[in-house]
Amino acid sequence: MNSVWVRRNRLLGLLAALSACIGVGNWVYAAAQDAPPSTTVAEAVWHDSVGLIRAGRFEDATSQIATLARSDAAVGKLSSWLDAWNEQVHMRAEMTLADYEQYVRQARKFHDRDDLPKALGYAVRALNNAVSKEAFRREEWVKKLTDDAMAKAADLRSKNEWLEALSIYYQIGEIYEHDPKVRKLVRECRTHARLDALYTKDSKWEERLAGIEPRMVEEAFREISQKYVEEVNFRTITEAGLEQMLQLTESTALRELFPSLRDDVERGGFDARIRANLAKVRNADVVDFKVAREQFANTLKINRQTIQLPEALVISEYMEGCLEELDEFTAMIWPTQIKEFEKHTRGDFTGVGIQIRQHYNSELKDYEVVVVSPIEDSPAYGAGIQAGDIITKVNGAPILGISLNKAVETITGPTDTSVTLTVRREGAPQEMEFVLKRTKIKIQSIKGVARDPVNDQKWQYMIDPEYGIAYVRVFSFQENTVEDFVKTINQLAQNKLRGLILDLRFNPGGLLRAAVQFSELFLNENELIVSTRGLHSPKWEIPAGRRGPFRDLPLVVLVNDSSASASEIVAGAIKDHHRGLVLGERTFGKFSVQNLIQLAQTDAHLKLTTARYYLPSGRSLHRDENSMEWGVEPDIPVPLVSKEVAKIIQGFRKRDIIGGQTGQADNLAQKVLSDEEADLKAEMERATKKSAKSADSPGETGGVPATETAPTETPATQPVESQDATSAPAKDGGEEETDRNDRPDIDPQLDAALLVMRAHLLDLSYQMVARRSALIEEPRSE
Repeated sequence: MNSVWVRRNRLLGLLAALSACIGVGNWVYAAAQDAPPSTTVAEAVWHDSVGLIRAGRFEDATSQIATLARSDAAVGKLSSWLDAWNEQVHMRAEMTLADYEQYVRQARKFHDRDDLPKALGYAVRALNNAVSKEAFRREEWVKKLTDDAMAKAADLRSKNEWLEALSIYYQIGEIYEHDPKVRKLVRECRTHARLDALYTKDSKWEERLAGIEPRMVEEAFREISQKYVEEVNFRTITEAGLEQMLQLTESTALRELFPSLRDDVERGGFDARIRANLAKVRNADVVDFKVAREQFANTLKINRQTIQLPEALVISEYMEGCLEELDEFTAMIWPTQIKEFEKHTRGDFTGVGIQIRQHYNSELKDYEVVVVSPIEDSPAYGAGIQAGDIITKVNGAPILGISLNKAVETITGPTDTSVTLTVRREGAPQEMEFVLKRTKIKIQSIKGVARDPVNDQKWQYMIDPEYGIAYVRVFSFQENTVEDFVKTINQLAQNKLRGLILDLRFNPGGLLRAAVQFSELFLNENELIVSTRGLHSPKWEIPAGRRGPFRDLPLVVLVNDSSASASEIVAGAIKDHHRGLVLGERTFGKFSVQNLIQLAQTDAHLKLTTARYYLPSGRSLHRDENSMEWGVEPDIPVPLVSKEVAKIIQGFRKRDIIGGQTGQADNLAQKVLSDEEADLKAEMERATKKSAKSADSPGETGGVPATETAPTETPATQPVESQDATSAPAKDGGEEETDRNDRPDIDPQLDAALLVMRAHLLDLSYQMVARRSALIEEPRSE
């Protein structure tokens, strides 16, 4: 009897130990040698197989598990999962190879026809699908294509066709991303394209520049010299500011606006004196803060004595050049921009609660404003605004052809004021009017795997109810993110939650404090989350302030190259503490800290990079222009091609749509999201603007994207391909091959995460069964 109780207690103790270690932090790194001693060869093979899966070696795991008999239920399940994964990998590889061959064929064909922009476009697509990108860049036909394209772009520049030249340089830069010469050419063309877009008779540029004064720049230079993250090269930024002035005199748009720029004498005098100062700066022994300030003052003086451009315009453009050379996140926030900036750094704003985008109407030959989706618990949702609605008027005024920014400005307004939207809806006999009261809109940053079929304002999170695996997508890190996440996980815990897949893909960042509090949920007390330090700021360490309530929950984190800033801090802390497994693609690489500094007791502010973030391992993987290593590298890389990324984005957006008629969500999403003209226009707008993935505020990382603008999950680093790109006639009358996005509606990265999590949870059950059998078969003591 005593021996029975001994065996029983031992069994209960082992089962309790197994239950307790279901969420041991370093489970993802467990290899076969870390597994409990096996009593049979079969158990050893099993543990080896699961260890290989945890390491992302799925093919090796398949070979290993194949040596075991499938009559075992656990072995059969694991084998079937691996077989399905390997079949998917094989199918994806075949489709990628077919696309690669088609793109190469098309690129060479259009190169022969001297259609260089189209040839480059296909070359970029081929690069994205190439097995080896370095080998692709060494291909002779690629070198010849880029040489010819560079010559073509130079010719376009000479004709002031800046946007066309930019499109060529931009694509060459996609192929040779580390070429400083190409980067400089892109920057110059982008500046000219931006000037042509901003300074038109109807652009109201004077309003945007209102309140700008010289003292703001002088104060900005002082702050940069005293607080920038590293030693400032004032020679470089002063040269960039003066070069920006030379580009003003070449701008076609500015010449149309200001007669003085059409005066050869005045323009020539300005140009000659700026060039003389530029040469002086380049040849000076020392260029420090004082010299930079003097050169700025001299520039204003030269302008007054020659072309007499509005001083606010000169100041704004001078600083545009200087700060672009400093880094991509440091920027001036001028007096008229501060309210919009503050809205972007909060998780809420005042409006009616809709996401909108532009849609090209071929009949009207202009762009309309389309509702992508109303937002949960918003006035628009409550009033019945639907995805796919075309907004034709705001307060009775037509808005056909206006920009998205102008549409947002028109629709939003003070809290508790009303706005009337007139919409055209497919199938409706006539236009409808909605009178909506503006209110504070809170952006929900926690999303699930699917909308609740009963209430589309709620999410479903269980992606595998049989194994208790939940999926949570964190859209950005806002004030309410941690609270909403904890509430979600606690509810799931009541539904037999055993493992979590945390999706941080396309997460641009958010509040630093939210990222820290979020990381704490999974770590032990006092474990380091992140630290910061800069040239003028002491090292600052942020440890976990408590024992995380979810520190034992098995965890896989999905990331990609649009996971930035705060999301990188979370993924990096989880990886460095071996708390979970990171899967996907290398993150964006924004490990810099910006502070918002008010200038000279005015409404102008300087958003200045003052420090770098460092992961618990001591690494700061910030991506600069010349960086060869950056971001958080995944434990299991699962790279995707652009068509696969586009499919995932479309899936996200389809699930985000609410407020439509039953059964129409897919159709509405397809109509809104597959508009090729709008996608191409949006991509060109991204190419022509200064890159800024975030809008930071003091002590915060990448800002929260504004709503009532275009949807925000599109990665800034990669174009979104149209769902249906139909064939088009070529210059010589030949047909362009159809390039449809025929990829299946799957998410390979999520599927890989599911495989790893299922294998882990199945392994726990396998160990439990094996040990129970060993105990029961133990010889009895008499």
